[in-house]
Amino acid sequence: EISKLENAIKSRLNLDIDYKFKYKVADNSFDSFYAIISKYLKEKYNYTNFNSEDFVFDSFQDNISIKIKVDNDYYTKAEVFNLKDELKSEISKYSFSNIDLTILPRDENVIVERNVNNILQTRNTILSKEEVYKEEKKTFKISGLDIIVGKNFTDIAFCLNQIKGETEFIQVAGVVKFLNERTFTKKSETNDGEGVEKVFYTFELVDGFGKIHASYFPTKAYLEGEKKLEDGQVVTICGKIELYRENLSLKVKEIAYCCLPEHQVVEKQDRVIEEKVIDSKHTEIENVVFKPEPENYSIVFPEDYKELDQMDMFSMVSSPKKLPSRLVGKDYVVFDLETTGLDYTNCEILEIGAVKIRNGKIIETFQTLCKPFRPIPSDATDVNGITDEMVKDAPKFEEIVGDFYKFTRGSTLVAHNANFDTTFLDYHAVKYGYKFDNMVLDTLEMSRRLVKGLKKYKLGVLAEYFNISLVNAHRALFDTIATAKVFIELCRLEDR
Repeated sequence: EISKLENAIKSRLNLDIDYKFKYKVADNSFDSFYAIISKYLKEKYNYTNFNSEDFVFDSFQDNISIKIKVDNDYYTKAEVFNLKDELKSEISKYSFSNIDLTILPRDENVIVERNVNNILQTRNTILSKEEVYKEEKKTFKISGLDIIVGKNFTDIAFCLNQIKGETEFIQVAGVVKFLNERTFTKKSETNDGEGVEKVFYTFELVDGFGKIHASYFPTKAYLEGEKKLEDGQVVTICGKIELYRENLSLKVKEIAYCCLPEHQVVEKQDRVIEEKVIDSKHTEIENVVFKPEPENYSIVFPEDYKELDQMDMFSMVSSPKKLPSRLVGKDYVVFDLETTGLDYTNCEILEIGAVKIRNGKIIETFQTLCKPFRPIPSDATDVNGITDEMVKDAPKFEEIVGDFYKFTRGSTLVAHNANFDTTFLDYHAVKYGYKFDNMVLDTLEMSRRLVKGLKKYKLGVLAEYFNISLVNAHRALFDTIATAKVFIELCRLEDR
């Protein structure tokens, strides 16, 4: 019937038709909404322990109040993955009603008060004056435009919290945070079948009103230019808003430096600040007590590392090489994470691989897969080779983070493109009470400073430069061992 209607309109008006529709559920009934939520939890999260006793429903005219109970561990993850918003979005596909949804842990009593005023109450009535200002403001004026690449800039930027859906063009502005350089292979540009390696960047843009995950595939003009993106810079961006893994994301087209209004305060990064947890929505969880180092390992135990080529790496018996000064009497934990994606707020840790260096020698390894809450996206499996089958019996991240915390105590953390790994680690570890306050070294930054003449500084290029074997790239432990060896070589270069 829709197809007939579309053809009829096209034949008369010669217009392309874009239509959206919803399935109106029968009389806003208990059974209808229970079925919607039960099906979604089962199909999306494989959560089957949901029954009618966990579901409380109330409606008045076009307003619906729903309260559901889930297992305690799922309740924690429901907060992490914004399950409430996901369920409201799913329900809105089937109903035009106003929806008030609450998720509670199973060990709390669910009390429903039929209070029409509460159901009808809008969000602005409970916001502070500052939040109301943020909610009402649509745009703001920028100044000091200094173009990096592009030409379509104005002095008006759209507030990030006003972005509600996909759009082909938008100009926004804010502070760049958690900038990461990544690579991918574009196979269509060569005839040898191997493809050409390309660089792209991911980061978070924060403007004081909201934030958004962004990705930038740089143009030739950007790569050849002197002006570059850096953490902490204030920029204005022209691009498009698109849906990426069920979340809105900014695809960057044009970039310029700029200045924000003087009164506009950009919120702090999502890190542990003065013993308070700052979560992805910048709300403080007061009175968090961070856990101490566990007395013993519980699930993942370090193993001794043995490799023939390192036994005499700094031995005076077979080699006159001197131990680099940075390595003398110090411990370093070199680590790498494999994840389900690039956005630390919505993606999960799949694997941790780490090695401990003491006095210039790799002495221990730490390795574990982690079972994610959601199924692994196919594009993540394409990169790291980790499948749902491989992690089905693996421990959850929350179960092993204490073991990894113990492994890192008293050590400086080292990683290649460390900002990516430490951001993921900090964000997810703090939810379970662990604060990784170690000093951090980045072999990507060290190599750019110490190794001159390379066009790229990715791990594989550096491994080849130092004649270090790199097998099973994009698996955490193998990448970590290669990174550790590169780190030792970089420390040697520092002493020259």
